[in-house]
Amino acid sequence: MEWGDAKQSVEYAKSVFVAIPVSLLFFIPFLFAQKFNLGFWTCYSSGVALLGVGYFFHNFIVKAV
Repeated sequence: MEWGDAKQSVEYAKSVFVAIPVSLLFFIPFLFAQKFNLGFWTCYSSGVALLGVGYFFHNFIVKAV
């Protein structure tokens, strides 16, 4: 109802549906930090890099569906 266009609302819902799991990529390095003896900044920068990869993955998935 906000945009007055059902198609645009569906596209937004698809985008959010894909974006939430992709955003969790940031936390993957933190999960392996203790096992691989990673410091905070290594985990942080790796997480940001994974978010960048996730961004392109998100764009690919949303356009494909």
